[in-house]
Amino acid sequence: MDIVGIVDNNDVSSESRHVSDYITFRSHGRSFRLSRADVVRSLKGVDPEPVRTHGVDIGGSLYPIKQVFSIATGLDRLDFTSEVARRHLDHLGFSPVRIEGPL
Repeated sequence: MDIVGIVDNNDVSSESRHVSDYITFRSHGRSFRLSRADVVRSLKGVDPEPVRTHGVDIGGSLYPIKQVFSIATGLDRLDFTSEVARRHLDHLGFSPVRIEGPL
Protein backbone atom coordinates (compact mmCIF):
# COMPACT_ATOMS: atom_id res chain seq x y z
CA MET A 1 0.00 0.00 0.00
CA ASP A 2 1.42 3.35 -0.99
CA ILE A 3 0.76 6.08 1.52
CA VAL A 4 0.73 9.33 -0.39
CA GLY A 5 0.13 11.39 2.71
CA ILE A 6 -2.12 11.97 5.62
CA VAL A 7 -3.88 15.30 5.34
CA ASP A 8 -4.27 17.10 8.63
CA ASN A 9 -7.16 19.49 8.14
CA ASN A 10 -7.87 21.42 11.35
CA ASP A 11 -5.63 19.18 13.44
CA VAL A 12 -6.37 18.79 17.11
CA SER A 13 -3.34 17.87 19.16
CA SER A 14 -3.93 15.56 22.09
CA GLU A 15 -0.53 15.21 23.75
CA SER A 16 1.57 13.63 20.96
CA ARG A 17 -1.44 12.37 18.98
CA HIS A 18 -2.79 14.28 15.98
CA VAL A 19 -6.42 13.79 15.04
CA SER A 20 -7.40 14.77 11.50
CA ASP A 21 -10.76 15.70 10.03
CA TYR A 22 -9.90 13.43 7.12
CA ILE A 23 -7.05 11.42 5.64
CA THR A 24 -6.04 10.85 2.04
CA PHE A 25 -4.04 7.89 0.77
CA ARG A 26 -3.48 5.67 -2.27
CA SER A 27 -3.83 1.92 -2.42
CA HIS A 28 -3.67 -0.36 -5.44
CA GLY A 29 -3.80 2.57 -7.86
CA ARG A 30 -6.86 4.17 -6.25
CA SER A 31 -7.04 7.41 -4.28
CA PHE A 32 -9.01 7.58 -1.05
CA ARG A 33 -10.32 10.41 1.12
CA LEU A 34 -11.78 9.19 4.40
CA SER A 35 -13.25 11.02 7.38
CA ARG A 36 -14.29 9.82 10.82
CA ALA A 37 -17.93 10.42 9.83
CA ASP A 38 -17.43 8.28 6.69
CA VAL A 39 -16.21 5.38 8.85
CA VAL A 40 -19.10 5.64 11.31
CA ARG A 41 -21.67 6.00 8.52
CA SER A 42 -20.30 2.98 6.62
CA LEU A 43 -20.85 0.73 9.65
CA LYS A 44 -24.50 1.64 10.28
CA GLY A 45 -26.45 -1.61 10.41
CA VAL A 46 -23.31 -3.77 10.22
CA ASP A 47 -22.89 -6.35 12.97
CA PRO A 48 -19.37 -6.67 14.35
CA GLU A 49 -17.54 -9.91 13.69
CA PRO A 50 -15.60 -11.54 16.55
CA VAL A 51 -12.39 -9.66 17.35
CA ARG A 52 -9.27 -11.82 17.27
CA THR A 53 -6.36 -9.45 17.85
CA HIS A 54 -7.02 -5.79 16.90
CA GLY A 55 -10.30 -4.02 17.50
CA VAL A 56 -11.80 -0.57 17.49
CA ASP A 57 -14.88 0.80 19.25
CA ILE A 58 -17.40 2.31 16.84
CA GLY A 59 -20.62 3.57 18.37
CA GLY A 60 -20.25 1.40 21.47
CA SER A 61 -19.52 -1.84 19.58
CA LEU A 62 -16.11 -3.46 19.26
CA TYR A 63 -15.27 -4.33 15.63
CA PRO A 64 -12.24 -6.07 14.16
CA ILE A 65 -9.95 -3.38 12.77
CA LYS A 66 -9.75 -4.97 9.31
CA GLN A 67 -13.57 -5.29 9.09
CA VAL A 68 -13.91 -1.56 9.78
CA PHE A 69 -11.24 -0.45 7.32
CA SER A 70 -12.46 -2.81 4.60
CA ILE A 71 -16.07 -1.65 4.86
CA ALA A 72 -15.10 2.04 5.07
CA THR A 73 -12.80 1.90 2.03
CA GLY A 74 -14.21 -0.95 -0.04
CA LEU A 75 -10.77 -2.58 -0.07
CA ASP A 76 -10.44 -6.34 0.23
CA ARG A 77 -9.00 -7.34 3.61
CA LEU A 78 -6.08 -9.04 1.88
CA ASP A 79 -5.06 -5.71 0.30
CA PHE A 80 -3.88 -4.07 3.56
CA THR A 81 -2.39 -4.98 6.93
CA SER A 82 -3.82 -4.47 10.38
CA GLU A 83 -1.01 -1.98 11.00
CA VAL A 84 -2.13 0.19 8.07
CA ALA A 85 -5.75 0.09 9.26
CA ARG A 86 -4.75 0.94 12.85
CA ARG A 87 -2.57 3.85 11.75
CA HIS A 88 -5.26 5.39 9.52
CA LEU A 89 -8.08 4.92 12.03
CA ASP A 90 -5.88 6.35 14.79
CA HIS A 91 -5.32 9.49 12.67
CA LEU A 92 -9.11 9.85 12.47
CA GLY A 93 -9.42 9.81 16.25
CA PHE A 94 -10.42 6.21 16.83
CA SER A 95 -8.57 4.27 19.53
CA PRO A 96 -7.56 0.85 18.22
CA VAL A 97 -6.94 -1.77 20.92
CA ARG A 98 -5.06 -5.05 21.04
CA ILE A 99 -7.06 -7.99 22.34
CA GLU A 100 -5.40 -10.85 24.19
CA GLY A 101 -7.40 -13.94 23.25
CA PRO A 102 -10.74 -14.19 21.40
CA LEU A 103 -13.79 -12.27 22.60
